[in-house]
Amino acid sequence: MTRIEVGDYEVWKPMFDLDAPGARSTATGHRLFRGLANPNEVFIQVDFDSAEAALAARERLIAS
Repeated sequence: MTRIEVGDYEVWKPMFDLDAPGARSTATGHRLFRGLANPNEVFIQVDFDSAEAALAARERLIAS
């Protein structure tokens, strides 16, 4: 689970959906949550089969 603040959710979401770095390519699922007071505050939960798969996805994200 991670928390980020995006400038404009409506602009950010299509870019998130593209998953250009492929960080979610091995994920078993993901969920997005938005803050009530600030809809540009986004919480992202990404599920993986193992800690190793999660760490590999993190490395792909950092490398991009």
